[in-house]
Amino acid sequence: MRNQKGFCCYLINNNEIGELWNEHEIVCITKDGKILELSIINSNSKKEALALHFELEVWKKFDMAIHVIEGHGNIGYGRAHNLALELTEKKFHLILNTDVEIGCDALEAGLNALNLNPTSVLATPYATNSQNVKMNLCKRYPDILTLTLRGFATNPIKKIFNTRLAQYEYRGIDDEIQKTEATTITIASGCFMLCLTSALKSCKGFDHRYFLYFEDFDLSMRMAELGDLIYVPQMKIIHTGGNAAKKGWRHIMRFLISAFYFFNSHGWRFVRRD
Repeated sequence: MRNQKGFCCYLINNNEIGELWNEHEIVCITKDGKILELSIINSNSKKEALALHFELEVWKKFDMAIHVIEGHGNIGYGRAHNLALELTEKKFHLILNTDVEIGCDALEAGLNALNLNPTSVLATPYATNSQNVKMNLCKRYPDILTLTLRGFATNPIKKIFNTRLAQYEYRGIDDEIQKTEATTITIASGCFMLCLTSALKSCKGFDHRYFLYFEDFDLSMRMAELGDLIYVPQMKIIHTGGNAAKKGWRHIMRFLISAFYFFNSHGWRFVRRD
C-alpha cells in the first residue's frame, strides 16, 4: 500500500491573490494528515506578496510545512509548478489551480483510488462550476476540428456536432461506471491533478515550452506512458476557470502556440474519425 502522505502545490496567478481557502476548507483537506506540505508559487509583485503572507496566517494553526517560492516573476503555469515539484519527496503531489474549491472528502477519495489501482499514476476529479453544472474535465485525444468547434463555434453549430463533442469530453462517463469506481481516461485537466510523485518526476514534470494552455494535455500524454490516468467521480471539486476563447486575443494566441507545440510533439489530427 502506498504511503498516503500528501503534498499540495498551490499556484498564485500573476494578477490574482484572493483567499487561498477559508478555514473550514483547510480543516477538510488537512484532516488525517492528507496534506503535510504546502508550496505556494507566488508570481506576483513584492507588494502583492505582502498580502499573500498576511493571508497565510490562518495556516499557522495547522501542523504543516509551508514553502513560499517567489522572486521568479510570471514564468508560466508549468514552470512554476515544477519549482515546487523539485522540493518534495512525498508520495503524492497535488497540482492545483487557484480557482478550485476542494470537497471535504475529495482527497481521501483520490488517494484511495490511487492505492486501489496500483497501475495508476494520476487521478482526476468530478467537477462542477459555481452554478453546480458539471464540467467535463476528462478529454480524449483532440483534433483540430473539435478544438475549433469548442472554442469558436456558435451554439447552433455545436448542436450539429454534439456527438463529436460529447465523445471528446467523455460525456456520460458517470453513467457508465458506478459512483465508487474509477475508470481510465486519456487526458486530465491541469486544474486538479493528484499525481504519484515518482511518476511525475520521472517525466520531469511540465514541459517548459508551454507558458499557458496544453501543458496539462502534454503532461497527461507523458504520464500515460508510465501508468493509468483515472477518473474518480467521488473526488469532487468546484472549478470556476477555463474558456480561453473568451479571454481576449492574447490568450487565444497563447492557446494557438501551445496547440502547435502539442500536436507537433504527439501527432497532428485534423479530423477524428474513430
